[in-house]
Amino acid sequence: MDVTSWDLDAIPEEEELKEGRHVMEYHDAEVIGNDNGWQAIKVTFKIKDSGNFVGCTFTMQANNPKAVEIGKGSFNALVKAAGLTSMKDTDELKGKSISAEVGFNDNGYPEIKDNFGKTWQAVEKTKPSSKPKVEEEEESSGIVDDEIPF
Repeated sequence: MDVTSWDLDAIPEEEELKEGRHVMEYHDAEVIGNDNGWQAIKVTFKIKDSGNFVGCTFTMQANNPKAVEIGKGSFNALVKAAGLTSMKDTDELKGKSISAEVGFNDNGYPEIKDNFGKTWQAVEKTKPSSKPKVEEEEESSGIVDDEIPF
């Protein structure tokens, strides 16, 4: 099949992802699980200004109560970092940007370094000011502070 009509040479390459803090936006979420009753929400994020995706899994149900506590706590931290106070559907994260630490697993794939929910941070949005800040020059009295006798 001839694919030249689709201009495949113009497909942008992914930028090399580096370990560290990145701003990312929610992409999608799904429920995953196993036969032992473990269930989790797997959230995928798109790293801004790059073609890279990274995921994070939040345990919601398991035989290990501590794993559930950590999963729910981290998910709540993500929701808060996204600027939400509660959530009924993961689609409420659409259009929301957050910041998180990204590292690589043993197989070389990128992953969120969750750190028990401590990684999630809100992204500061800068507000454009209506007037540019202009510093005014102070008038000089001709007296140097070092010359004042007290």
